Amino acid sequence: MINLILAIICSSLIALIFKYSQKFKPNIFLVTSANYFIASMISFFLIDKNFTNFPILLGIPTGLIFFLSFLFYQKSIKNNGATLSGAFAKLGILYPVFLSMVIWKEIPKIINLAGIFLAILGIIIIYFPAKGIKINSDLILLSLFGGISEFTNKIFQKYGMIEQKDIFLFFVFLSAMIFSLFKVKKLSKKDIIIGFLVGIPNLFSSYFLILALDNISAPIVFISYSTGSILLITLVSYFYFKEKISINQKVGLFTILISLILLNL
Repeated sequence: MINLILAIICSSLIALIFKYSQKFKPNIFLVTSANYFIASMISFFLIDKNFTNFPILLGIPTGLIFFLSFLFYQKSIKNNGATLSGAFAKLGILYPVFLSMVIWKEIPKIINLAGIFLAILGIIIIYFPAKGIKINSDLILLSLFGGISEFTNKIFQKYGMIEQKDIFLFFVFLSAMIFSLFKVKKLSKKDIIIGFLVGIPNLFSSYFLILALDNISAPIVFISYSTGSILLITLVSYFYFKEKISINQKVGLFTILISLILLNL
């Protein structure tokens, strides 16, 4: 459980650092490249085992999926707004939940399934606008690539050697950095520093997520990881950034809190 909690904290830190850095108006592509660079470097220095083919062969395409997820998130924010894009990014977690249940028969208990249902309901309450929405390809691809990028952690945990997670993560972030560099136009010390600050929790969110998947059922891990991050980010935003919480958010957060209790019974 401690690994899952640490993964949630690291995931929340990514969003909170991005939120704080907005006042500096960062170049998001340079920040992203710097983030991938520091994450790959740290994971490289953590490697203490000989290389094998599997973490390399899985890590390189995973890096591409990471970058595509980021690209569609930026495109979706531009075309659909941050709120709706955030909703589909969070609902992307349903892909690894469903695939884990189908492929490896990781079926949660009834009470845990109730928690999953409440978690989805909480996300919908918080993020979805009251008026009707128009689902487009940007939103679908955003949720797909985001969900599959998380699912690769489960694939590695299932078929790789857990001791080689640092090799896997090194090639994930190295390949993501290479793809992202094509979008960088100029360098800035400010953006590189922000990227480095983001890259540390970004690496360890995946690091601890893989460890959590090694001990806890995947549906419970993925749903707890997603909704726990929402809860923590919202609370820090309220107490530190002094952001107001709407009635919808309060209801959604309460629903998520109940879902987390049911998920861990």
